[in-house]
Amino acid sequence: MSASRRPALSERDLTVLRLLLRFRLLTTRQLQRLVMTDGSPVTRDRRMRAVLQRLRRIGVVRPLERHIGGIRAGSEGTVYRLTTAGMRALNHSDGTQRRRIGGEPGERYVRHILAVSELYVQLTEHTRESADEVLAFDAEPTSWRSYASAYGGTLTLRPDAFVRCASGDYEQASFVEVDLATESPATVGRKCRAYSTYARSGTEQRRIGTFPRVVWVVPHERRRHQVAAVISRLAPEDQPLYLATTTDEAVAALLGQLPDSAGGAR
Repeated sequence: MSASRRPALSERDLTVLRLLLRFRLLTTRQLQRLVMTDGSPVTRDRRMRAVLQRLRRIGVVRPLERHIGGIRAGSEGTVYRLTTAGMRALNHSDGTQRRRIGGEPGERYVRHILAVSELYVQLTEHTRESADEVLAFDAEPTSWRSYASAYGGTLTLRPDAFVRCASGDYEQASFVEVDLATESPATVGRKCRAYSTYARSGTEQRRIGTFPRVVWVVPHERRRHQVAAVISRLAPEDQPLYLATTTDEAVAALLGQLPDSAGGAR
């Protein structure tokens, strides 16, 4: 697209595109909570929908085609993603390296990505009303870590997010696993052991000076107890690395405001 034909994008437009690049999927409501902070709720909603309608019209964003259960409950629940034209616009504006835009994602993938996005939205909203800070929030694939295997070759750890927060004089780094209660206890255990292996490699400690807490964010108390039970069966020296918490307490957990406990149970 020539410069003369390239649509003019405001800084707010670019903010929306950057958020969609960073998190891959966001609902109208999530974008409104991140981007539109002034005015009444009705005004913020109307303005956000107008921005998205314009960006959709010029082809830089698009909504998902399918309805994902109860997610698309009216326009607030419409799920948006970046288009190839949107990627080109970011490349032109920011020098962002282009990446391939995949096909229509499945329901389970969408729900998981939106749950990770929601965690960032909630942290952002919390810090607007407090002295706490979000110093880093890296979603996939930026959150991934590659390291040398003890047996040769390279392994890759794939956290859902890497988060670093400051609360007063305290700073906490966390790897986040957003769990929708769809994985078996055996799968949860394998993921925990992968983190323990990475911790023993010392790679992250050399990178940031410490090993992050591994925070499992789960939908309800029953699932929290299930994940905590898996953690309690890990090697005793590994158990303090992990914490299982519900979505209701996730922000406090990532800020280091929940009490420590053995085996992830509180």
